[in-house]
Amino acid sequence: MAIYAIALQIVFTLIMMIISNPDRLSEIEILLYLFCENEIKEYSVLLYPFIPILAIVGAGFVV
Repeated sequence: MAIYAIALQIVFTLIMMIISNPDRLSEIEILLYLFCENEIKEYSVLLYPFIPILAIVGAGFVV
């Protein structure tokens, strides 16, 4: 099932790069990812609540 999601994102990204602004693709992909949150995850992240928060803070610092 995950391979179909990846293929769909690749096709959607290519279409959006042709007809739209490529800078907005990251926002669109994040939005699409939020809709796939309900699927069962096959992996776990060490120190789960802290690592994503650290990534968000680091991204905010870069921006």
